[in-house]
Amino acid sequence: MNEQELQQALGLSEPWRILRAETDAASRRVDVWVSDQPPAPGLLERLGFGSRRPRLVRGDGERVWRHCNIGTFRCFIHTSHSPSSTLSFLGSAGAPFTNAMAMQISELLGSGASYRAVCAVLDLDFKDVWQLKRLGEREGLSVGRQSGADGAEAEVAPTTAVPDLADPVWDRLVSGELNHAVKALNLRLLLSRVQSQLRGVEDREMREIKYRELRRFFVNNERGLKHELDRLISAAR
Repeated sequence: MNEQELQQALGLSEPWRILRAETDAASRRVDVWVSDQPPAPGLLERLGFGSRRPRLVRGDGERVWRHCNIGTFRCFIHTSHSPSSTLSFLGSAGAPFTNAMAMQISELLGSGASYRAVCAVLDLDFKDVWQLKRLGEREGLSVGRQSGADGAEAEVAPTTAVPDLADPVWDRLVSGELNHAVKALNLRLLLSRVQSQLRGVEDREMREIKYRELRRFFVNNERGLKHELDRLISAAR
């Protein structure tokens, strides 16, 4: 994709322009630096010898937002300037996403998709989506319509032997206290991901969403996780 195509894909128009774009095919990531400020004239321009591509001066004030995906690539927008009405998709200070990406996430959640599904489809980090929800709450906005704590369907299989969500055993499992009892590879992988997502997170509601994900995994795989479930039940007593 050349600069003009990228500019069209991002919806850029004057006075905004692309300063630089970097593509990492291995990680499927595109980083784009944009500005609405006119480039400072260099020596050649002052002498009347044509123009040169503006150089990006990276400073502490640079902001980065995750933007809507471009094909299968994740896109990140960088700018050293405050959000401007001339570029409506720039996000607010402290927000993880551009306004366009935030709207896309909100529409998916509003259609009934769970947080887990939204993160999987858009290749997002759960913490960033949760931060968007918190920002929306502080500003009095609703991010999505949820039928459950994580936008998923209500818990099923009421006769399951899996401990209730309120049982402190889930705290112990995620903390690593009960990791020695986990032999199933699929559960170890899920548990590792959940532990990574909750590292340093004290928000109880966010933790309960991930505990619900773990519990649902046990409910859906109760027979195959008999060893782990027996240990979990024993620890819960």
